[in-house]
Amino acid sequence: MVLESLPVIHDALAPILANKQATDAIWIVGAAVVASTAIRALLFLGNTIYTSFLRPAKKLSKLGKWAIVTGATDGLGKAYAKALAKQGLSVLLISRTQSKLDEVAKEISDKYKVETKTAQVDYSKFSEDVAANLRKTIDSLEVGVLVNNVGISYTYPEKFDKLDEATLRNLVHINCDSVVLMSHMVIGQMDKRKKGAIINVSSASGLFPMGLLTVYSGTKSFVDFFSRALSQEYPNLYIQSVMPFMVVSKLAGLKRPTWNAPTPDDYVRSSLPTIGYEDRTLGYWAHKVSGLIQYLPFNLGEKFTYNTHADINKRYLKRQARITAEAAGKKSQ
Repeated sequence: MVLESLPVIHDALAPILANKQATDAIWIVGAAVVASTAIRALLFLGNTIYTSFLRPAKKLSKLGKWAIVTGATDGLGKAYAKALAKQGLSVLLISRTQSKLDEVAKEISDKYKVETKTAQVDYSKFSEDVAANLRKTIDSLEVGVLVNNVGISYTYPEKFDKLDEATLRNLVHINCDSVVLMSHMVIGQMDKRKKGAIINVSSASGLFPMGLLTVYSGTKSFVDFFSRALSQEYPNLYIQSVMPFMVVSKLAGLKRPTWNAPTPDDYVRSSLPTIGYEDRTLGYWAHKVSGLIQYLPFNLGEKFTYNTHADINKRYLKRQARITAEAAGKKSQ
């Protein structure tokens, strides 16, 4: 159909193309578009370099004595806890395994010489009683910084109807409920003091809809929108949505860093100085570059990520089938 319509298009454009003034105007408009794109690219590059490497960071220790970090025993949570302790904040570490909490608390207190506390909380079972006890602890602290980091994702990309109900509930409870309730516990005292920071770890999966990670993408979009709306309500506070792409962690399934998949420590080292400047950040220079995918025309970014997830799904199921077959073979022997 396109080829058949080319003569018609050519005939329609012929009078314009024969007019030198018209063609000159077209070239001028085209050159202006190219120049505008180049200028925007240079400005983006310059801004990325400045915000990632040159801009002075805020002194977060001035916001209050204590920092609270959820999901604090691994990955980004542990990295945030260490980075905040390095700035002199005492840290309340929250996670579901007490032995890991004790280990990280000792590591931080020994290295950074700050006070630490722990709270064992399973956010998939965050009952009213558990929340009430945690609130009592938090009310006794001068909280300067809250990092809502706890979260879960899919084991592998999968269609919505293949997920069991327990997984669906956990995705919503852990990724959304925890952010809302923890923010509610601290924002009153921060607002009274007119200072404080709430850092909500969302994900680049919340930038646009990501099929085969549908619920995870939806929950992370919620975290982003919630953070941005909360920032409007409390302009005196630093409220930030952090939207990383891949970071070396158990959650991402990555063991070694690459140029665009940093270690948690490197990511937080880059992201932390954006607090007080950026209400919404991708945090790491390479992730800011990767974030341009959301501006591709014709939903190409969505199509690319869906095809990537579909390929991961196919390879994962194939590998699992092979493992099952090998296990069955060994059992029959």
